[in-house]
Formats: sequence, C-alpha cells, structure tokens
Amino acid sequence: ITLAIRKGRPGYEQIVSGNVFSINIVGEEQASYLKYFWKGYPPGQGPFESIPHVISEKGAIKINEAKAVIECICVSKSQPGDHELLIAEGISSTELNPNMKSKTYTRKSGLDY
Repeated sequence: ITLAIRKGRPGYEQIVSGNVFSINIVGEEQASYLKYFWKGYPPGQGPFESIPHVISEKGAIKINEAKAVIECICVSKSQPGDHELLIAEGISSTELNPNMKSKTYTRKSGLDY
C-alpha cells in the first residue's frame, strides 16, 4: 500500500515507527467522520475520541462502523517532494460491513487542497 503524508502530521510518528497502524475504509454513510480530521484538534487529543472504535489485538484503531479495516506496517519511505511517500505492508484485513458502498473523494486538481 502506498500513501503520502507530510512529516509532522498527526499520526505520522505512529505510522513510520514500525508499529501497526490501520487504514479504515468508511462507507458513504460515514462521510461525516471526515470532519473530525479536517477541523484539527488540540495536542494530546485526537479525532477518534468522537468516533466509536476499538483497538485491535495488534494495536491498530478499528472504526466500529467502517466498511473494512486494513492493518499495516510501514516498510519503506522516501521524500520526493513536500510529502513522504510511504510503502506499507498489509498484514491483516477485516470486512466489517460487506454491503456498504465505500466513500470515495476525487479532487478536481492536485494543486489545491
């Protein structure tokens, strides 16, 4: 799995530390969860305080109402620009809600966030 993240972003240290992290695939019905990540939060707090979740046996966050969860470990990284590209190995996955349609978001341009 490849992902891009800016150094210093919340979750960055957990992801690159070699510890297990999760990618939660939410459904269209959970689009409101995104607001918890966009609005920001004070140090020592996080978006998951407002989202029902559990911690897996491997230590990764699993959103209760997600469509699916992929548990990963970062195996490589490079910095070709202002974000790091991380390569992660998927070590396990769980489909929680198989009938749910995945939420997707497509930007009109990669030049604007």
